Amino acid sequence: MPQGKLWNRFIGFIFLLTLLHPGTANAQQPPALSTIKRNAHTQHHAILDNPIVPESDCSNGIDDNNNGLTDRKDFHCYFNEETTMEECKQTKIIWASSNWGLHWIDLETNEERLVVPRDERTYDDITWASNGKLYGADRLGGIFEIDPYTYQNTFIGEVEGHYYSNGMTADGAGKLYLASFTTTGVSNVMRLDLATRKSELVVSLTDNGLTSAGDLCFVNGYLYVSCMDNTIAKINMSTKKIEKLKIINSPVLDGPYGMTYLGDGYLYISNNMGEIHRVDLNTMTASYYTQFSTANFFTLGFTSYTDLCNAPGCRAKVNITADKFPPYCSGEGVTLTANGKGIKGQGEYVWTLPNGNNLSGKTIHATVKGKYYVRYHSIPETCSISDSITLNIVSFPTVNLGVDTFVCTGKDLALKPKVNDDNATYYWDDGSTSAVRSVNTPGRYWVEVVSRCGIASDTIYVSEKTTTPVYLGGDTLLCPGTSIILRNSLPEDAQTKYTWSGTVSNNSIIADGPGTYWLESSNACGTVHDDIVISANDSCICKPFYAKADAGNERWLCNYDTLMLRNTLHQDGFRYSWNAVSADQEIIVRQPGTYTLDVSTYCGTVSDTIIVHRKIDDCECFVYAPNAFTPNSDNNNDRFGIKSNCILKGTIRIFNRWGGVVYYSENLKNGWNGKVGNEIQPSGLYVYQLRYEYVNRPGAFTKKGSFSLIR
Repeated sequence: MPQGKLWNRFIGFIFLLTLLHPGTANAQQPPALSTIKRNAHTQHHAILDNPIVPESDCSNGIDDNNNGLTDRKDFHCYFNEETTMEECKQTKIIWASSNWGLHWIDLETNEERLVVPRDERTYDDITWASNGKLYGADRLGGIFEIDPYTYQNTFIGEVEGHYYSNGMTADGAGKLYLASFTTTGVSNVMRLDLATRKSELVVSLTDNGLTSAGDLCFVNGYLYVSCMDNTIAKINMSTKKIEKLKIINSPVLDGPYGMTYLGDGYLYISNNMGEIHRVDLNTMTASYYTQFSTANFFTLGFTSYTDLCNAPGCRAKVNITADKFPPYCSGEGVTLTANGKGIKGQGEYVWTLPNGNNLSGKTIHATVKGKYYVRYHSIPETCSISDSITLNIVSFPTVNLGVDTFVCTGKDLALKPKVNDDNATYYWDDGSTSAVRSVNTPGRYWVEVVSRCGIASDTIYVSEKTTTPVYLGGDTLLCPGTSIILRNSLPEDAQTKYTWSGTVSNNSIIADGPGTYWLESSNACGTVHDDIVISANDSCICKPFYAKADAGNERWLCNYDTLMLRNTLHQDGFRYSWNAVSADQEIIVRQPGTYTLDVSTYCGTVSDTIIVHRKIDDCECFVYAPNAFTPNSDNNNDRFGIKSNCILKGTIRIFNRWGGVVYYSENLKNGWNGKVGNEIQPSGLYVYQLRYEYVNRPGAFTKKGSFSLIR
């Protein structure tokens, strides 16, 4: 389970309570593996009264779109300024994800704004990417593209092999970098290509003795990762070697959840509440800087525009444009042009077509639908960037009403032509223009489909069909030991399926006992059902068979013991009902009470009652667990153990406040000495889970609780 982003130490305590009282957890804790449903991410958007539009002028010193950000402080201006990425121009805008939603704060003016309030989705971190869009990682492991103008979010994928990401940043080459966790708790730094959605391992934090606390950023070509124990992992992106930097005077106990770099020699980190501290990169000393004014503010992640240009590698950009608006016809096709910039010297465009073939050149002509990729790279290749576009190229229109069919009497039939162009216009023989036509009479029907690429038509003939009736006759009597042949007395249809009391047959069945027998006919128009009740004719007179009931004398039952109750006068053929619940001949009871036995045959029902009393003496066993222990080697209360007045066997697990197992044993006599191996565990609250049985007594039991380790 990831240790970062538990909000604070108090939320760690809430996580422990979750083990004791399932259902008390709230949305602030990391997602449990059992709750994750892959591919269940949905697209939605926050409700904004006035969605913003791009800044109209990036040099007039005016907030043109009234979003609070002026000129280069506005993301539209920053990412569309020609020299921003090459020169890594600084801004003092920090964006934050919190329990309230998405915010930004201007460190120069201390102005701040809640951009979009939180709805049903919480982002554990956010980052700006080189395409000028905001990306977020939610609590179910999904990566979302967030439109900065409408705040509509679109699910783009997950990090393969990982179930949760608590930190992210981006480079200038269309890649996201994420602090992700596997289902076994391994903490890795992963790289996700936004064009291909492919992910790859950058480095394992766990292999280096580290665990992500919750954010990443680039500093002068190095990747900085906020880790637990207030450690910063400084990763050389060429060698993948990690230097561990300790934060001095950190404002948090574990590690900052928000971290970003503005290009001024300082890391800006959160105290995981509303404060912003900055860390001098020369001394790694943290000091208070400013804070968000929102009450009860809990930081989940920071980002800034300058992460991209502080990343190593190239600063290239490329985008694909089409020479016309859709729809595109296969006969005409569409010309795609790649527009790249940011590569010094000679560059080349390499296209990948939907069939996997490659073409070189700035422009290609597309005539088939699918996804087209272009990769813009330097020669020799030291820098590359990719973009993609999905085209729906429509062929000459085709329409298919299907094979001739039928309409059931009294019902409607929906004629749904299959058309290869979603934008086509429909013209039916009756003058209607809907995509689907409903008919309820037989006849000849045709439709003409008109699209930008041509005209096509099709015809279908509809006949009439009805259900097939069946009749078995009136109810009758049957003596024991005799039988009767049941037949459908109405004409049969070869296209109809007949089912006799659950058995498929086309002719008849033999009824050799009382009961309800039925016949169903089924075809495309529905099902017709008839049944016949065959009763026993004086069966009790013909063959007397009387029920007998004796549940025995009253019984006594200890706690945790069981009793077997049975009819002492049992005969084969008896039918049973215990307390109108169980139909078994014998029942196992675990609670005292009054138990009623009903025994039935075709001659009637008789009953008997037995009372089971609770027995107190010589029955009770107790299990006791202390609420604290002091493993200080004074031979007094040095081990945490389970005690009972009865002999126990079973297993015990002990968890620390993060949910990690610190002790497991199948011997309940030993007890825990407060260590994991030779490592002394800290004072604090721990949780135990006990599974046990009493030796030579029935039943298996569980017990949960908490205790304090005091040093």
